[in-house]
Amino acid sequence: MQVYGPSGKTMPLTSAAQKGASANDGDFAKSLREAIHALNAEHARAEKAAIAFAEGKGGDFTKTVVALKKAELSFALAMAVRNKLLEAYREVMRMQV
Repeated sequence: MQVYGPSGKTMPLTSAAQKGASANDGDFAKSLREAIHALNAEHARAEKAAIAFAEGKGGDFTKTVVALKKAELSFALAMAVRNKLLEAYREVMRMQV
């Protein structure tokens, strides 16, 4: 399975995503929980880097900006997936049986 990033280039799947895709156990809630935890961890890393840079406790400006951008892109991806899931749910609910 290939995943395409915002620039159109293929991106490697993380090991958690590969395990979830290959396991086929149908535990959607567990996969969703892991994705949310990963998103939260990315945000926490970016916040920690920004605070350390602002306090002058070290940290490179470039690394701080990269961490913040990664957190921003991760959140944007999560919102895009959420919107697609809601759209699919609404489409299923509009179906007549």
